[in-house]
Amino acid sequence: DFFTCHWMVCSEEPGDKATLHLEVIVPASYTVVASGRLASQHMDASGQLHSRWAEERPYSPYLYGFATGELIEVQVNEGSDTLRFLGVKGLESEESLHRKFQDTALMLRFLRSRAGIPLPGGAYTQVLLPGDEAQEKSSFSIIGAEHVDPILEDPTEHWVIVHELAHQWCPTPAGCFRCGIAPPQVKSAFASP
Repeated sequence: DFFTCHWMVCSEEPGDKATLHLEVIVPASYTVVASGRLASQHMDASGQLHSRWAEERPYSPYLYGFATGELIEVQVNEGSDTLRFLGVKGLESEESLHRKFQDTALMLRFLRSRAGIPLPGGAYTQVLLPGDEAQEKSSFSIIGAEHVDPILEDPTEHWVIVHELAHQWCPTPAGCFRCGIAPPQVKSAFASP
């Protein structure tokens, strides 16, 4: 379930903000991504992975989340920012993740320049899963293959990637609290040439 308020107590009011400290305990073969930054990770005596995450910047709680499973990872550096692409083992390969997300660094440069401020947190992860999900979270997004796979046939079909990435600067419909842009100005700030 990708709707935060189904698994954690949270307010759905965009103006309500909170920080988050989250520990996810999973089998050792799993990869974890969650809101914020990885604070620590260790194996316990039973072989379970404990992954602790911290989001120190206040966000609307409905933007918090995590994803975990047997995932493969590709990491790309774009200037001082880190991009991670995750896909389900057996369904994706490093090459397919590179091909599907190859324009993310270019999109990041464009959005950074339009916002006039750096990528919040300096890192962003895209998690590719089967289905048609398209859900932004703080510091990552969950995107369904039904939205991304068409990029292989038509590279201009990458709308969902830039859409979810743009939420890192403008995460709520209440406006762009990161750069102070009011809602009517958001479209022109990011979409104008």
